Amino acid sequence: MPTEPMKYTDYSADDLIKDEFFQQWVFSPTEESNRFWLDFLQNYPDHREKVDEARQFLSFFHVKENDVFEARVGNLKKRINHSVDDPKPIEDPLPKQPQANPVAPKVSKIKTSRLVILATVFLAGVLAIIYAFLPDHTSSPAPMHTSSEEVVFARKGKRNVVALPDGTKVWLNAESQLIYPKNIDSLTSRIVTLSGEAFFQVSENLQRPFVVRVGDVTITGYAASFDVKAHPSTKTIEAFVLAGRVRIEHKDHPLIKTTISPEQSATLDLLTNSLSVDNNVNAELSSAWRVGVLYFREQPFSQILISLERWYDVNIQLEDSTSYTCHFTGELNNKTLRETLDLFVKDKPASYLVNGSDVVIKGKLCP
Repeated sequence: MPTEPMKYTDYSADDLIKDEFFQQWVFSPTEESNRFWLDFLQNYPDHREKVDEARQFLSFFHVKENDVFEARVGNLKKRINHSVDDPKPIEDPLPKQPQANPVAPKVSKIKTSRLVILATVFLAGVLAIIYAFLPDHTSSPAPMHTSSEEVVFARKGKRNVVALPDGTKVWLNAESQLIYPKNIDSLTSRIVTLSGEAFFQVSENLQRPFVVRVGDVTITGYAASFDVKAHPSTKTIEAFVLAGRVRIEHKDHPLIKTTISPEQSATLDLLTNSLSVDNNVNAELSSAWRVGVLYFREQPFSQILISLERWYDVNIQLEDSTSYTCHFTGELNNKTLRETLDLFVKDKPASYLVNGSDVVIKGKLCP
């Protein structure tokens, strides 16, 4: 591990992408590497943007280095280093695996045009190799469940609501899944598993806590109404409270824990294992998606775009990469796709084209 963090202050995002220690942190984070990079970001906050940029690029290729993947991961890292210096495809030394009806992987957008170009050059081929080995060809693997559990889905472009046997009411946002025990009303601890985003209106029972499990993280509500946002692709877990109290804890990191109250939110970065609390949150607006309202507060369009793609079940492309960094604040109250796009391009040198589920935005969304 590097002993001198200051050397990274001279690194660009490209340098970080090629740095072996940085790659190890993104691909296979350890407590030691997490501590190093968390300290680095705390000591040099001005460098967060380039760290996030490099991490986002490498996160496209985030797989576990177990025995099955070891050879391909090694070659994958060579591809990453090679692409930064010379974005031309290189040969995969391992034989290709047959794949019936391949599913095109869904990836997030990167805000810099350089990284967009690099990713585009070889992303499809590399991800096809990785996806051929995954047990389920989806971009967000769903948690496993048993016959004693119920599963509720909300697919892209849809929302869902379910009343649990214990009286708790749950709203599921688009591209989300909830698993809960069929006999949850008789269990000492009421534990559900979430992938995606959901709003919970928990039936009051202080003797039987209500726990939302997301991997190794638990969010416990005490007579609470709260929202949990935990899409696997984002590598973050966010919770905010409308009523009651909510406690967030990490099973493997006892020091990562906090309790939040109404108008507070907590965000856990799973790559750095850092937890932050915001004391100025409009929880009512932030959870208004359950009644058809999307609310944004000073968010870059790169984040808004992901929400819009889930909400309307579309794929959105920007011809001008600078538009990814444009920030917006506002509400979209039960708008159609075209009404929403009209708002974003209004009074700007921009237009859009809708072709089925594909949307192309031309021009700039901000000065």
